[in-house]
Parts: sequence; structure tokens; C-alpha cells
Amino acid sequence: VTVDADGQHKPEDVLRMMAALSETPNDLILGSRDFDFSNVPLKSMLGNKITRFITRFIVGQKITDTQTGLRAFGKAAMKNYADIPGERYEYEMNMLLYAKRFGIKIREITIETVYLDHNSSSHFNPVLDSIRIYRQIFAFGFASIASALLDWGLFSLGLYLFAKMSEPILFATIAARLVSLNFNYVMNRKLVFRSDSGWKKQALKYYILAAFQMLASGYLVRFGALAFTLPVLMIKIGVDLGLFLLSYQIQKALIFTKE
Repeated sequence: VTVDADGQHKPEDVLRMMAALSETPNDLILGSRDFDFSNVPLKSMLGNKITRFITRFIVGQKITDTQTGLRAFGKAAMKNYADIPGERYEYEMNMLLYAKRFGIKIREITIETVYLDHNSSSHFNPVLDSIRIYRQIFAFGFASIASALLDWGLFSLGLYLFAKMSEPILFATIAARLVSLNFNYVMNRKLVFRSDSGWKKQALKYYILAAFQMLASGYLVRFGALAFTLPVLMIKIGVDLGLFLLSYQIQKALIFTKE
């Protein structure tokens, strides 16, 4: 059982966590505070609500208190949790990502919400710690935006070059994606997920996903151009944003895993 050092976790709640762990030793158990409580400091409430919203997207599960330091896990998993990279609040988020990746059930137990002296002992920095917590999603977003700008630029050029062909949208999509997906693969492997798995297996899975994503983008944009009186580039941006969210989940869970 891990406990924050600021004295804001009650011994009774620690004992309840130990009892819960004895029932399900393979789970990751979180001691979750109630952030609807009227005396919760504004900084803590806003920080948790923002993190909770983003965590639901990344982890795929609604977690009430993502920043709680009161956690319980079995002895068998202790070494694995100790090897998780990160410091401070980043480590707490990485622990949730680890549990999600390896199919560990995350369970919550409601604990008493205690803030001593309006949480003045908290070392949470809203700017720096938020950057650390969301580093992966920020990096993925940066890599995706850079790849998308490259893709959209080449797509616009392709529309001009392939204008006299029977399927200019589809040909422009394929040509642009062949360049941008290689750029995106390198960025995701090295910058975002920092994966250490075999690159050949990863590359094969990535390109299969990219092929499906490329075809989906091409046909959805084509359908959108026929169905709506909007600029083709605007339709493509909307389509690719939706595919971005789906692609992140697939790459994190199935492609850029860690050994």
C-alpha cells in the first residue's frame, strides 16, 4: 500500500485498502477522493477534473481520482510497478497506463477527502506537472499534427497533379499518405511511445493499420465530397481528426508496446 507523505490519508482508509487488496490481490486498487466535496481547493478540483477527462480517453475507463497516492497492489506486481518510468504525478499516470496495457483491473474505493490548510502542502505545479502527465498524448498530438500538415500539403498538391485522372481524390490520398505515414511511424516509435519491441513486427502492424486508415480516409472524403457542399480539404480534416482518435488507441494497445 502506498500513502502520500503529506498526512492527508487517514489510517482507517489505509486499513480498508489492505482489506480490499486481500480480496483481489491482482487488482490495482485506488483510494479515490470525492471531488464534488465543497471544501476541495480549486486547484485540486480543476486539476483532477481535467486529468480525469483525458484519462478516460487514454485508459478507456472512468477513474474518479487519477492523482491519488493511496494505492494498493499485490506483492507479485511490485517489481513491475517499481520499473515504471516517471517521477511525481507523471509516475501515477504511467501506472494507470501500465495497468491498462497489461490487462490489470483498476478498482476504486471511496476514501475520506482531507485537505490540510487548503492543501498548502501539495507540490502539484499545474503547468509543469500537467506537461509531465500528458507528455505521451501531447507528443502523439504533435507527431500527428506534423504528419497531417505534411499529408494535407501533399494531398493538395496531388489534387492538382492528378486532376485529369478518373479518381483524383483517391490517388492524391494514396500518394500523400505513402510519404506522411513513414514520417509518422518514425516519430511515434522514437518520440511518442519510445517502444523497445522488435521494429520489423511493429512496422508490419503499423503499415497494415496505415493502409486501412488510408483507404478509410480516401473513401470517407470521397463520400463527404459527394454528400456535402464543403471544400474537400475541410472534409478531409474532419475525417482525419476522427481517425486520429481511433489510431492512437490502436497504436498504444497493439503496436508500440513494451517488452
